[in-house]
Amino acid sequence: MERENINEIDRLTGELQKASYKMSEQLYRQASGSDGQASQNSGDDVIDADYNDVA
Repeated sequence: MERENINEIDRLTGELQKASYKMSEQLYRQASGSDGQASQNSGDDVIDADYNDVA
């Protein structure tokens, strides 16, 4: 009987993982735009720069 519980836990964990991946994919698409490209926000104050750690 304990083995049946382990199998059921494994099965349900797999289903949960699939649902989590699907939800993550949807959230990623919403955040980046429908075509998978990063969305362009013209009001952002983002500066791309290189730096050297001198410590």
